[in-house]
Amino acid sequence: MKKIFLPGLLFFLTFAVHAQDNFSAVIIELTGTVEVMHSGSGRWENAERGSTLNPETIISTSFGSSALISIGNTQIFVRSLTRMSLGDLLLMDGYENIRINLMTGRVRVEVNSSSGIRHEFTIQTPSTVASVRGTIFEIDTTSIVVIEGTVQFMGSIGAPVMIDAGRISFADDITGRAVTPDSTSVSELRPDMPIASDIFDTYQSTSGIESNYNLFTRIDF
Repeated sequence: MKKIFLPGLLFFLTFAVHAQDNFSAVIIELTGTVEVMHSGSGRWENAERGSTLNPETIISTSFGSSALISIGNTQIFVRSLTRMSLGDLLLMDGYENIRINLMTGRVRVEVNSSSGIRHEFTIQTPSTVASVRGTIFEIDTTSIVVIEGTVQFMGSIGAPVMIDAGRISFADDITGRAVTPDSTSVSELRPDMPIASDIFDTYQSTSGIESNYNLFTRIDF
């Protein structure tokens, strides 16, 4: 007869349930035409303010449209003509893990640190990967600008480089490697950083993201 150690089994199941939980993203502001495709649905539908987005949801913004998405302690501003999908959205004991796949376009990310919680945010594009723990940055499919904190950035091949606040980097067209920040300038961004006129002009953020964003986007490149 096989023996079953019930107390140990119950402990394992309880730990498995509480140690790792999926959580959702929420659209807290949008303008223009924003569409979402939920996992397994196979069809696009119009997004609305307050819409809940689960892992594997795809978000798409049309020309002149944008969305502000909140995921735990992270806010993502999705610019116009952008398509991205939500990957892992995991909340474990004292640990928040978020993965985003940026297919095309550009997003601005603010990862807010909070006491007692470790944050791991990763955004992957067709040619680059950026990983952060509490910072503000803007990224498209090939280039990155760090506004606050430090971002680990790497191309499709090669070692990652660390990008500090006020610095930029991009994936070299030929080698696929991330360019060292010391050898780049704003004029070298590929593609050029757009001048924004989106919902952040009017959206009031309690975290202060609006003032930082407007200061950044008024720079004439």
